[in-house]
Amino acid sequence: MDTGLSTQELDDLGLARRLVDAGAARGLREKADVKQAELARHCGIGRSLCNHWEAGRRSPNGVAGAKYGGMLRRWLAAKPEPLP
Repeated sequence: MDTGLSTQELDDLGLARRLVDAGAARGLREKADVKQAELARHCGIGRSLCNHWEAGRRSPNGVAGAKYGGMLRRWLAAKPEPLP
């Protein structure tokens, strides 16, 4: 099955799903001092969807979920970067 995502994007998406399931994603974002609306804009989604992901009501998916996971990966590495 071709998802159209690169190997790195698939890894980032998997990380996002694991961190959301563990309830850790919101804390990483807050520790990086990034507003939910800023992260949502970076991922190309609405703030409400980002909220649903962080609350565990929806699971990250697609390119947006991979972008979300990429930011979480950077924050896990303790090297917060400003959003582009």
